[in-house]
Amino acid sequence: MAQRISPFSKIRTSFALRVAALTAILFAALVTVLLGLTYIFMFKQPLETIRLKVEKDTSELSAVYEGPSDEAALINMLESFEDDDGPYSFFYLLLSQNRKILAGNIPLDPNVFQGQGWERVEFETGYSENSALLKKVPLAGGVTLVAGRDIEALDEREELLTETLGWGAGLALLLGLFGGGVISLAVTRRIEAINKAAQIVMNGKLGSRIPVRGSGDDFDNLSETLNKMLDRIEELLGMVSSVSDNIAHELRTPMARLMADLEDIEEYSNKTLTEPKLNHMIDQAHAQADRMRQIFDALLRISRIQSGRENNNFQTVNLHAMTKEAVELYAPMAGQKNISLNLTETAQPLPQFQGDPNLIFQAVTNILDNALKFTPSGGKISVTLTSDQRNITLGVTDSGPGVPEEEKSRLGERFYQPITADVTEKPDSAHIGNGLGLALVRAIIEQHNGSIHFPKSAQGLFVELVFPLKT
Repeated sequence: MAQRISPFSKIRTSFALRVAALTAILFAALVTVLLGLTYIFMFKQPLETIRLKVEKDTSELSAVYEGPSDEAALINMLESFEDDDGPYSFFYLLLSQNRKILAGNIPLDPNVFQGQGWERVEFETGYSENSALLKKVPLAGGVTLVAGRDIEALDEREELLTETLGWGAGLALLLGLFGGGVISLAVTRRIEAINKAAQIVMNGKLGSRIPVRGSGDDFDNLSETLNKMLDRIEELLGMVSSVSDNIAHELRTPMARLMADLEDIEEYSNKTLTEPKLNHMIDQAHAQADRMRQIFDALLRISRIQSGRENNNFQTVNLHAMTKEAVELYAPMAGQKNISLNLTETAQPLPQFQGDPNLIFQAVTNILDNALKFTPSGGKISVTLTSDQRNITLGVTDSGPGVPEEEKSRLGERFYQPITADVTEKPDSAHIGNGLGLALVRAIIEQHNGSIHFPKSAQGLFVELVFPLKT
């Protein structure tokens, strides 16, 4: 029994939730970083500038005071600093050894300022609130100088930035969750559309396809790729079905003939036939059995090549030498039929490429064998080899009856044999085949990432095998 998944578990483990959470976290982190940088530039750096200014102020003031005799001069200098109309007001206290105020404008108990170093204090002057960054500096004779600058504006800015940072991070998290939810919902809908189409195909409706919106985004590209895959699967399944029908059709005739021959042999066993006729029937039975073997061998070879189960013996291939050998192999057969078979030599040496020599030789010989079958006596077969920077092309042209343009798209289908007027009117055993020769050639060419074409020709059939130089 299948385990039932609760809705909560489904939501908790869903891709949409993870996307929404990740988006929210990243958005909140981004806002936090931006506010943090704002805090540094709008508070920390100005505060550091004020600290440096106070350092400079206390250094100048300390240099004036060397003893009690310099007290008046120091006070005058403190008052001149106080009168400065700069952006940060100057605050100070000059305390004697027994903590009495000698001069100053900070309304705080002197005992607050113990020791030395930095201190931030808040106080009121008149109707205004002040905050100051102060530095306590010991002078000669136990005198203490407390001097600093107003940072009330910076304190207010810091408070605002701190509150903004907290609220901003929280708001960013909520907005991130919302935005992530919207994005993940859109993603989930596209994924669900793909899942729905896949389920329909799994239920047997091979014509179903994933909808494409036309936006050109990644999901559209994925949908188009998957639709092409489904097209190919549907095509292959159709081919399997067609092949099954064709196998049954192709084997029906030789099987019927074989059965008839066997019945005749059985009749001969009853002394009703002469010995020469018996030998003829036995030869026919052998021929039919051999034809069925050839059909099964060809089907098995094509299937192994297309499924990738054929062991690839890829090595450097010299197509010129291979084609020349194939032409020489078929030259005697062409001579017997009074057919001119010529290979056009190239002025420049053809480049070599990587491939399986045995399979490629099989493809070349199949094309030549097919041309010889359909070229009448006195005809001509031309073989050419050309190349460019990307491909090397083998072309074979015969002067046979050719194939109508509307039927060329089916060349290479298993068991397909085009019917021409010449063959129909003059049946010839040389034309009898199983319709698997070009199918095997196509499988070999596609295994080498090449292609087979049937360009228009003034007479006969023109076949082009294109091999890429780089696979």
